[in-house]
Amino acid sequence: MKLTCISLKNPLSYLVCYGIKDVESRSYEAEHRGRVYIHSAGRVPIRGMPSLDDYPLPVINEFNRLMDEIAQSERKARYIGFRESGISVYLKNERRQPRKARREYALLSDVYQQYHNEDLEPFFLVNAIIGSVEIAEVRSKSDSEWADQEQPYHWVLANPKILKEPVVEVKGKEGFWEYELAESGG
Repeated sequence: MKLTCISLKNPLSYLVCYGIKDVESRSYEAEHRGRVYIHSAGRVPIRGMPSLDDYPLPVINEFNRLMDEIAQSERKARYIGFRESGISVYLKNERRQPRKARREYALLSDVYQQYHNEDLEPFFLVNAIIGSVEIAEVRSKSDSEWADQEQPYHWVLANPKILKEPVVEVKGKEGFWEYELAESGG
């Protein structure tokens, strides 16, 4: 089966596949519409949560800020410490939260579970096809907080999916490219 792919840098590739990043800004228009597979490009796979402070991620940034406050309290304390595994994190008022916040929390939860797993496999892979998304349309302007207004084309992304089993050890390429996925027989 042939997959139409595009490479995105890690961790932005994961933000697309979890439906958090809803626009991809480019200097060229996408001829392709429909499902495209996301290749996570980069140099170093990351086991835990990378620094995402520069991105509009209110859930993850709040989590990082609160964890920093807990760490500061622990440093000040003489007798009492906080075990990381003893901290319970949940999304407040989950049913009333926007879909974007729920997706961001899902990514945070997945990273947190992987981080505490004794397995040393990284969560944020590189050189791997990790999921897919549909290019729904291409606009010259987008109101998304992910849109780079200096770029002339904003690809509107929809229906993200993360693969349960990423396709690893795949070299990426510029622009759209094809990958032949071996059929698994049973």
